[in-house]
Amino acid sequence: MAEIGPGNSLGVGLCALLTGAQIYYAFDLEAYSNTARNLQIFSELVRLLRSKSRDSLSGSGFPEDILTEERLARCLAPPRLDLIKQCIHRLNQPVAGFYLGYVVPWDDPTAVKENSVDIILSHAVMEHVDDPEAVYRVLHRWLKPGGFMSHLIDYRSHNLSRTWNGHWAYSEPLWRLMRSKRPYFINRLPHSAHAAAMQHCGFRIAGEIRTTDNSGLPREQLDCRFRGLSEEDLTTAIGHFQAVKPCL
Repeated sequence: MAEIGPGNSLGVGLCALLTGAQIYYAFDLEAYSNTARNLQIFSELVRLLRSKSRDSLSGSGFPEDILTEERLARCLAPPRLDLIKQCIHRLNQPVAGFYLGYVVPWDDPTAVKENSVDIILSHAVMEHVDDPEAVYRVLHRWLKPGGFMSHLIDYRSHNLSRTWNGHWAYSEPLWRLMRSKRPYFINRLPHSAHAAAMQHCGFRIAGEIRTTDNSGLPREQLDCRFRGLSEEDLTTAIGHFQAVKPCL
């Protein structure tokens, strides 16, 4: 499993390791994660999984049909937990078949072996990438045929304007000035641009969910670059894609 932009913890990857995965890669632009926080999250995840807490999945219920008693007993066996804990202390080093990789910066396509990853995910990350298609191309290289990726993408202005889509009203020169020398910013690409980039890189979109918002600026108040957006793009504030790398 690989995650793009995990932020200040490796909680998603630790949960994957605790429920059956053996290899997890985290890729970020800057180093935000730290060992003490990851150990704390690790302990809390173990507690939640052992208690099957409904709070662990935001009230949606524990997936007992997937994480059965037998599977949890196997995955949470003390020797296995000890190996995962060793991985937290020894990032980027194999530990008896387990691996917790943390790659910063994540700009090397060869950091992961081609056709080796089963699942790739990101959450509110791809709107910050300057060239999403270049990233999707790398992810296509990493995924096994039949593997899939999941991306939740936030198209909103990230508080850069009073309205959720106000960033589409700024001219390109003003936008460059706003960005200045920041290492990353939001890319202002709409939902359809990400869909097209994934498909151009060889992915098949298996499912997508759009969260719509009709409270934004009307089309005529947008910069000329964005006035031609489709009605779907104009009202899509958040998008969630699941895409598959077709089998050969």
